[in-house]
Amino acid sequence: MPCAGFWKILSSVSIALKNNGFETMKKGERILKDAGVSSYVFDSVCLFEHFCKKTRTDAVLGCQVLPEPFLDGCKRRAGGTPLQYILGEWEFYGLDFFVDENVLIPRADTETLIDFVIKNKEKNLRVLDICTGSGCIGITLKKLNPSWDVTLADISEGALGVAKKNADRNGCNVYIKQCDLKQGYANYFEKQSFDIIVSNPPYITKKDMALLSREVKNEPYIALYGGEDGLDFYKVLIKDWSHALKAGGLMALEVGYDTAEPVAKLFKQYNMEEIQKTQDLNKITRVVSAKKWQKD
Repeated sequence: MPCAGFWKILSSVSIALKNNGFETMKKGERILKDAGVSSYVFDSVCLFEHFCKKTRTDAVLGCQVLPEPFLDGCKRRAGGTPLQYILGEWEFYGLDFFVDENVLIPRADTETLIDFVIKNKEKNLRVLDICTGSGCIGITLKKLNPSWDVTLADISEGALGVAKKNADRNGCNVYIKQCDLKQGYANYFEKQSFDIIVSNPPYITKKDMALLSREVKNEPYIALYGGEDGLDFYKVLIKDWSHALKAGGLMALEVGYDTAEPVAKLFKQYNMEEIQKTQDLNKITRVVSAKKWQKD
């Protein structure tokens, strides 16, 4: 009959196998794959490193981990919660941003807007980032151009709370303003004007809303839906908020894959000039911009 020491050793081996980092990470992969998560390997690694505080290399080398928090995170991800919300942060333009269910997840597509705007080398410009969400656009511009005077504006109090956290996290002194874009600039900035207005407004059409992945559907509806044709917010921005620009001021807007041409037509309709379309690395137009030359 085996002695007590044998059972103790066997129990230790069993616990070690259960808590083996590599086996734990692979179990997470299986949970995600079975749930239809296409990026199951990448997501498993991200969640493993976040919850277990170990690297993928550590896992391969057989490190010991506490598996429960990681596996719980995998189950949330399998249920459709975006990876970024589970991690609580995401990188944008080399900076770290806090994210939660109050804001859209910063995406690489939006970096095209940053690349375009920072071509402007002038100092001491006044910039408005409206529909700011996490604040990733305005905060990044401020980080790259410390002399710029940047205001982050959004209708959502929850989003502005996230934007404030991100400004503090990245050491940026910005102004925070709650306002409803559709109420017009005069209600909020009557005596102020800006050199640059940037925005990534809601632009998903009614048709496309039904086609969104379950992960994207977990992002705030108010930051996604742009009306029947996806142009509701562009119409207000270009017709009304262009008046908040100084003469010669720039308005640069992120657009959806099929809204570049309609947005360019709106700029032309409201007498904006130097209309320009900027493509991302995949040759998809991501930014439409124009300048205001005439005086009100």
